[in-house]
Amino acid sequence: MSRIVARLALAVALAATSACALDGSGIQDGAAASSTSGVGGAGAAASAASSGGPVSSSVSSAVASSSSSAGGAGGAGGAGGAGGTGTRCALVVDDFDDGVLAQPPWTVSGIGSVVEAQQVLQLAPPASSNGYAIVETPLFDLTGCAIVVQLVEPLPAAPDRATTFKALGAGTSTWLRIGVSDGKIRFSIEVDGTNQDTTPDIPFDPATDVWLRIREDADTVYFDTSGDGLSWTERLSGSTPPFVTSVTLQLQAVAYQSVAQPGVARFDNVNLPP
Repeated sequence: MSRIVARLALAVALAATSACALDGSGIQDGAAASSTSGVGGAGAAASAASSGGPVSSSVSSAVASSSSSAGGAGGAGGAGGAGGTGTRCALVVDDFDDGVLAQPPWTVSGIGSVVEAQQVLQLAPPASSNGYAIVETPLFDLTGCAIVVQLVEPLPAAPDRATTFKALGAGTSTWLRIGVSDGKIRFSIEVDGTNQDTTPDIPFDPATDVWLRIREDADTVYFDTSGDGLSWTERLSGSTPPFVTSVTLQLQAVAYQSVAQPGVARFDNVNLPP
């Protein structure tokens, strides 16, 4: 009898361990778990699964964290590929599926329209006036990790409009930026208004420039694009500027001149690659 009881106790313990592992594999809509990395200044120490583990597709407006011991190129559930880090930064993750833009962690600014609808984030500059619509995250550390977003649709091609994805630092015009304007895409590093490195404008391809990624690895920052979020093409690399230790992720739709119908930029899956 004592052997039977012992075996039953062992079976119960194993079942409990398995259930805990399943519960820890991802976080549901709006939920959060404790951070495993302690990296960055992203406010609350809530997290999605570490970069080596799966993240639930229903994650929305939670704060993700990358395990300090995880990473590696192309780790499952991570942002790997193109020879770089697979570790996602300690950052907000959002699939924009619940129809409510959580504030915080998001901060909204500008005089345009910011709406979470149809399972995407919609940013529209103001009609008949120059201006912008912006959302941004709390501060975080980009060192040794990656930030990713899906660009569903940029603003209509015109020289007076732009759709941008930035790691924004302190100071004037200090950023790592991927921008789409007038049917072209550009990648740039700028510090206090001075261009450190940039690519010439190249044609924007809605088939291959769907996923955008900015990452830092071994004192180098990289800018990548992908059609599927799995296989990445490096577009620009440069020396890591000091400001990357304290940046915000910013999504922006801007009209530089008054436009009657500036259009709508649509983003999805912030830090949630396939």
